Amino acid sequence: MDKFTPDIILHLGPFLTTGDYYQLVLVSKSFYYSFIPYLYYHVRIPLNDFEDTWYRRVRFNDLPVRRFTHAIIENPTLATLIHSLELYPDYCRGTWRGRSQLDGLPEEAKYRASLFPYGESKRKYWRKYYAWKTDLLDKKIHTNSPVEQAWVGLLLLQLKSLRRLSMPLQEEGRFYDHTQKLTVHFDRVIQWAANPKLGILKHLTHLSLRPAPIEQGIDGVEAIPLRRLIPFLKIPSLRYLQVREVIEHGRPTLPDHITSSLAHLRLEQIDEKLSYMPQFLSMCPRLESFSWKQFRLHSKDSEHYYLNTARFYAPLQRSRDTLRRLKFIWQDVEFPRPNFFGSVLETIHMRLSDLVLFHEGTHIPIIPLWELLPQSLKFLYIEDCLIQSSPMLCDELESLAAHLFPNCLLLQKVYIQYALQEQEPGQKCNCMPNRRFPKAVGKAEPVIEERLIALKTRFLDLGVEFRVIDRGDTVPFP
Repeated sequence: MDKFTPDIILHLGPFLTTGDYYQLVLVSKSFYYSFIPYLYYHVRIPLNDFEDTWYRRVRFNDLPVRRFTHAIIENPTLATLIHSLELYPDYCRGTWRGRSQLDGLPEEAKYRASLFPYGESKRKYWRKYYAWKTDLLDKKIHTNSPVEQAWVGLLLLQLKSLRRLSMPLQEEGRFYDHTQKLTVHFDRVIQWAANPKLGILKHLTHLSLRPAPIEQGIDGVEAIPLRRLIPFLKIPSLRYLQVREVIEHGRPTLPDHITSSLAHLRLEQIDEKLSYMPQFLSMCPRLESFSWKQFRLHSKDSEHYYLNTARFYAPLQRSRDTLRRLKFIWQDVEFPRPNFFGSVLETIHMRLSDLVLFHEGTHIPIIPLWELLPQSLKFLYIEDCLIQSSPMLCDELESLAAHLFPNCLLLQKVYIQYALQEQEPGQKCNCMPNRRFPKAVGKAEPVIEERLIALKTRFLDLGVEFRVIDRGDTVPFP
């Protein structure tokens, strides 16, 4: 490789493995400067201090985030190479144990300035500084001090080029004593990032959050309260936010004066009701894509598992001129359908019963599907289709193919997927007490399969890809 020209080496870089980079940076100075950016572009660091009983077993000296932050402060040029940081829960067994001893904190002058973004003139800043420094020095990893989170906050302050961050969001306080704060230093960094003049996380565009492991107790659940997402919305550079397992958690107080620059929002919700979600969405008036998915909870007190997402439509009206991709999964057929399709919507991923409004007690649409779809639509994915509604589905798809021109000139793909299970006619809803679970369903009748095969040929002649996705499969979709 030393005979290759520099431009060829740069082209080879993205195709090599992490192990290759480890070897190549040791070959020569020229190779070091060529491949060290690839080695540090994406960094994965395990975290170990969680409320779950099986975690918090790593010694202070062996904490991976402490050792990595220590190295970054001692070698600040490496910090500028890190564009993506992934933090993940891990028991940190095996090679993470018994590392060589570190010499305490790096020299104070190398990190103190980052803990004083507003300067050192006021006494309250010094109090916070000494509290942070105390947690960084706390070698008793099994105490109630937020040692690991203190190092996570210090690490984020060093990464001036960070663009992507994926991490488990830890509980604010101990499960059995919420007065003991666990994320005070991390929360302070996110609060500072809202001020662009401070230059903290000023390039962060992608953020992925998931709940951290906790010892659940009797009624505990691993989830992220909706109110905890508000500070992240204030980061000016943030464009993409993905959150797994959102919960409302009481009656959160949401501010009404925030206007976020968020463009892509993807939420996976496990609570039965999100009364404050419309207010949350109203803070994001320039969404380009919105994806929402609900998990089913088997709660005896629940009257229904599905969330009335019709309340989402009013705040999404503010994004009519920017919304390009829309995905709703697990809606209920009883709730109203969307009426906010703007002029730029390109992708729709929903159930047919959430798109089309039917005459009461029938499978006859009030307005045909082809009339509802916007002319800008390129990709249509109809999920959770029912065997008993197959004739109506075929009728709507055949009508769409017949009216493709000039109503849906840009349409490129039409995917449909049948539900894994289906209730028999007249069967009670499976979320009610003494419920009966839906039965597994088989294949559609031969005449329906023949119509679907004919639709594939018909759409192909029109330049549109038509596919029937197998039950349970996932496919890449715009």
